[in-house]
Amino acid sequence: MKFVHVNSIHGLIVEYNGEHILIQVSEDNNGTLTFDFRDPYTDVAVTDVNKARDIITQLMTETGGVDD
Repeated sequence: MKFVHVNSIHGLIVEYNGEHILIQVSEDNNGTLTFDFRDPYTDVAVTDVNKARDIITQLMTETGGVDD
């Protein structure tokens, strides 16, 4: 999986099955992290929970980056 870190918006753009997905991470006052999966071009949320879960699983188990 190829990805690039987007520091200014606390996000990561990943290539998943030929499409780009922006993952933004935010934290509430209790320290709970929220992951928001969006199309980086249309800003439409990715609503498929299985797709989001698969992306996170791949990021946790694979190495990669823009040079892979």
